[in-house]
Amino acid sequence: MDCKEIYLHRRCPTSSNAMKLAKYLTVVFLLTFISPTTTFSQFDRLLFNKIDVETGLSQNMITSIFQDYLGFIWIGTDDGLNRYDGYNVKVYRNNKSDSSSISDNWIVQLIEDKAKNLWVLTHQGVNKFDRRNDSFIRYTFNKNDTNSIQSNTMQRGFVDSRGELWFSNVKGFVKYNYETNSFTRYGKSNTESYKQDSLHTYFVEDSKGTIWVTSSYGVSSINTHTNHYKYYPIIKDKSAMVTGFNIDNNDEVWVHINRECELFKYDKLTDEFNQILIALRQKQTIYESYSKIIFGLDDTFWYSNSTGLIKYNKNTGELTNFNGIDAPKMSNDILIIDHKLFMATNYGLYTFDTLTNKFQKYIKNDFDQYGLSENQLVSLYTDNKGDIWIRSNRGGVNKIVNPLFKPIRGISTFLNSKKIYTIYKDREDNIWFTTLQDGLNMLNAKTGEIEHFIPSKNNPYSIQSGFLSLIYQDKYGVYWVGSRDKGIRTLDLKTKRFNKVVGTTPSLDNHATRSFLEDSEGTLWIGTRGGGLNKYNRLKQKFETVLYDTDSPLKNQIITIFEDSKKNFWLGTDAGLILFNRKNLKMEIVQFYAKESGPMGSNSIFGIHEDKNNVLWLTTYGGGLISFNPINKATKIYTESDGLLNNYVYNITVDDSGYFWLNTHKGLSRFNPSTQKFINFTKEDGLPSNELNADGAIKYKNGMLIFGSANGAFFFDPLKISNNEDYNIAFTSFRKFNNQTKLVPDITVADEIILDYNDYVFSIEYAALEYNEPNRVRYAYRLEGFEGKWNFVGTKREATYTNLDPGTYHFHVIASNGIDEWKYNSGKKIKIIIQPAWWQTWWFKFFVLLIIVSSIRLIVHFRIRNVKKIEAAKVEEQQKSFIAIEKTRKKEEEKRIASERSLKETISQNLHDGVLTELASIPIKCTVLLSDKTPNSDKKKIVSTIGNIADSVNRLVREEMWFLNYKNESSQNLIKRFEYFIGNILEDISYKLNINDDAFDSPYLTMNIKQQIFLIYKEVLHNIYKHSKAKNVEAKVYRNNNTITMSITDDGVGFDTSISTSGNGLQNIQKRSTKINGEITLSSRPGKGTSFTLIVRLVNIASE
Repeated sequence: MDCKEIYLHRRCPTSSNAMKLAKYLTVVFLLTFISPTTTFSQFDRLLFNKIDVETGLSQNMITSIFQDYLGFIWIGTDDGLNRYDGYNVKVYRNNKSDSSSISDNWIVQLIEDKAKNLWVLTHQGVNKFDRRNDSFIRYTFNKNDTNSIQSNTMQRGFVDSRGELWFSNVKGFVKYNYETNSFTRYGKSNTESYKQDSLHTYFVEDSKGTIWVTSSYGVSSINTHTNHYKYYPIIKDKSAMVTGFNIDNNDEVWVHINRECELFKYDKLTDEFNQILIALRQKQTIYESYSKIIFGLDDTFWYSNSTGLIKYNKNTGELTNFNGIDAPKMSNDILIIDHKLFMATNYGLYTFDTLTNKFQKYIKNDFDQYGLSENQLVSLYTDNKGDIWIRSNRGGVNKIVNPLFKPIRGISTFLNSKKIYTIYKDREDNIWFTTLQDGLNMLNAKTGEIEHFIPSKNNPYSIQSGFLSLIYQDKYGVYWVGSRDKGIRTLDLKTKRFNKVVGTTPSLDNHATRSFLEDSEGTLWIGTRGGGLNKYNRLKQKFETVLYDTDSPLKNQIITIFEDSKKNFWLGTDAGLILFNRKNLKMEIVQFYAKESGPMGSNSIFGIHEDKNNVLWLTTYGGGLISFNPINKATKIYTESDGLLNNYVYNITVDDSGYFWLNTHKGLSRFNPSTQKFINFTKEDGLPSNELNADGAIKYKNGMLIFGSANGAFFFDPLKISNNEDYNIAFTSFRKFNNQTKLVPDITVADEIILDYNDYVFSIEYAALEYNEPNRVRYAYRLEGFEGKWNFVGTKREATYTNLDPGTYHFHVIASNGIDEWKYNSGKKIKIIIQPAWWQTWWFKFFVLLIIVSSIRLIVHFRIRNVKKIEAAKVEEQQKSFIAIEKTRKKEEEKRIASERSLKETISQNLHDGVLTELASIPIKCTVLLSDKTPNSDKKKIVSTIGNIADSVNRLVREEMWFLNYKNESSQNLIKRFEYFIGNILEDISYKLNINDDAFDSPYLTMNIKQQIFLIYKEVLHNIYKHSKAKNVEAKVYRNNNTITMSITDDGVGFDTSISTSGNGLQNIQKRSTKINGEITLSSRPGKGTSFTLIVRLVNIASE
């Protein structure tokens, strides 16, 4: 008998792997074993997920598997280290130019210490993973440092019960000192035999804290209290090797060598290992594979050899061999969980049920998506949830999974078609599957294998149609098989013959069989598509057409037949629900949709179910789910608007909890009739397809539900549709502007992320670290401080934000299995701080505020000072203005006085030159008039002259009075004065007078100036009248800005200006012009008339 390695992890209490495994070690009872022939159950079959290079692994040659405290799965290979989160793989490899990379790509082992540091053993030293920096700290051999490891070729690592960290290498083993970050060496050439014993395989610790270490030919012990070390040679002649090692429940140390099944047990009294010979012996080479031994709690242990599985009682020495065709031939690793053994071998995975003594073998199958990736399996590992991971030699990692929806398959066979139409369970619990093209399949309840029945032209007893609509077993055990195009056959399961049924009707032969029902009276009823309702008369052994209506073709579409608890007979048809009286053949039709209101086919009843309250539940082809009370006709319709996944519903399958499971065109709906709530399942939840087929649904005897789809059949346990789990969510990646960004600390352990103001586009990736069915996990997230509502993103595992304002936010992500309500207080959070730009920082704002306040103070200060200056300037200006005003007033007063003086002078001059001159001659003339010597004729002339003088004086005085009257200051009155005067003087001469309306509208034009201009005008006209003999006179007066121009032209006799320019009239004109700073231009020639121009510049007058 082949005797192989004995080792287990049960005595490694601080190893997380060992501790989790220890939870599952239970009592293996000593049973009376029989040959393992127990029937295999389809529903216990293991399924596997593969993680390999196509998933992202660096290599398929797996050396180690480990789950860290965060929940990540680490996978070591011959070419790199891999971190797996259930979706993606991150690879770590050696980089010769980066000393913070891992020291070697050949990974030996992975362990975690008491400080939760991950240690990676390689062929080039040991590495501590620096999670903060996502890098590695290397520890390698240094010949000048006795506190370094003895060799870079590492073998095993171990954490004892006190949290001390131990490593073995080809030259010894060491203990890590956390305080000094160095190593203490053990096993340093204390014996010659030890020098040649370099393979240190495993560490085990007993209850007293002694560390036991196996090597090739012996065992070493270290007393952790005294640090005393001792080496025990087991095989001195090197004819064999130590291949097994363990400590049992009584603290006894066992050593197993691969020579003639020898066992050694440590004797505490003699301090040596004594050999124990077991009953069976068989020669073997020392190079064969190991066989791990598992100790039970009942003084037994298990291991395997080339003869099968062995159970050994270490107290009685009794050995039981479980062999046979199903038994494994040598196991590389053995694991026990509950009452089941798992054995990794070079020929696949074996399980053994210790209660039923049943083996099951799992091997690679390229056609099985849930099969093993290869048969050569090296070791088994249990994660923190107790799930099993399998390390293969060259096929990557296989994980045993338990998906919600599992595919139907046999032990070594499969359904021959994925297009499953109907499913049926017979009286022997065999499960039958009809297909759309490939005939009939039967899953044998006893053998666990699937048998195929396919059409064959060469076999008249084969099934004649590939498209079978249904199969039914009556109470006599006869199998009735209906097809779509070949009528009805019966099946003899023993002979595998399909026999044509005699006595069929044309309606059966020419129409698809749609439903069978054997009623309470034993009558077999058959519904057809278009052929109406038929029944089988067993006495006459022929079929009879019972219902066929040529006037109503829809009634002939019998989809389902149902007999309720009160023996009422119901037909589901395309015309609606029909209550059929089997005695008088009368029927009552119930329709739930009017033809014009319901969708096409909405009255087509596909399935009928009666609940405990005798209410009928109906499934329809487009009309949803309908509840109908046959007594009071109460009806309620449930459609997509009520939460139903799809209105095209085929069947109702009721589970043990009373839930309705509805297969539809778009997936599976679970309906709770008590709460009237729906929960829906689709391909995203693990269904093989959203298209579930007509009669493809049954409940099996163990409560399992089985459904058919367009992509195969599947089953599930409805009781295991659990509520939401508390998923262990981790942040796995961070990107800026869609580029991977390394954070310190790394995103996996960071509590907060600090971003620059210009990092305005960033993404966070997350994962639930769910390894069973990660694709079923749904996610929701929100950025607290930015958004109040949750983003429900389905299976998406990334969130991206852009253009956030500076501030502090909290990114919160939660996960759900999609079955129950979300747990908003669960999940994972990380703080995100977006730093403001320098101009948005508090110190800059404070600095700006300080500048503003200071500036305001300065502005206020300068403003006040400026205001004071302005006020002082205003005062000074007011004073100056007052002085100027006073000066102006005085100047105006002086001008007024001067004007008055000028006016007085003018009046005086005018009176002197005009009135007094005229009046001066009156006394002389009066003297002459009074003289007696004056003749009477002369007296008359004198009196007349005096009268003329009086008139002249009167005119002069009136003119003076006109200019003294303020009412005549307006320009229009002056213009009228000009017009009036020229008309009176030039009464016999043709004249033109043109005076602009605004000629005299200037503030600088005083009444005195106006009077002087008028008097000059008057004087010129007098001279023309007296001397020019002119026939035409033209006078103009106009103003251009502050200049007044007056021109008078005549066509008279003219004169020589060089001779006659000194007359009294011209002299008066010159004097008057000078008073108003006027300029006179006189142009005249004898016989050519005279032109007179006066220009008065008012500015000059104003400045004076």
